[in-house]
Amino acid sequence: MSLNWNIKNVLGFKKNPDDYYLPIKNKKGGKVWDIQPITKYLVFKSMAIGLDKITKQNIDEWLIRISLIDELYGTTLMMKDDKGIAKPYHITSNDLERHIGLWTNANTFTRKKLVSNCVSGILRDIHYKVYQDVEKERLEKERELSEKVVPISSKVKKAVNSEIIS
Repeated sequence: MSLNWNIKNVLGFKKNPDDYYLPIKNKKGGKVWDIQPITKYLVFKSMAIGLDKITKQNIDEWLIRISLIDELYGTTLMMKDDKGIAKPYHITSNDLERHIGLWTNANTFTRKKLVSNCVSGILRDIHYKVYQDVEKERLEKERELSEKVVPISSKVKKAVNSEIIS
């Protein structure tokens, strides 16, 4: 499924669309318009949190769900400070209020399902790490053992292969 979205019903967009887009240079040096970072973040985050639109009634739910994801995994949204240094940015209720009317075709699900998805993801990560660590230990033990094994001399090999020993 491809993600579709629309901000034409966002009140601020109707008043000032430039607040939601910013000019960037394309590969040929020309100017093109891209969705601004907070709007882009909310569009893509809608899939992860299971909410498909921002309304006055669900702003708190958006904040709760985004905060849960940020708490578990950290935020992926970076914004430049006054000195031009990129730093992690956490969505605020004001950011969400400025995006009331944003719509996506993301699948919606309950908060309980979101928590279940998060726990499953964390368990999957732990499972992978445990097996990765176990495999690393096994390889280390094999390496240590191979360093302790003394190669058999050619005379011993000859004796083992001869009929005298058999």
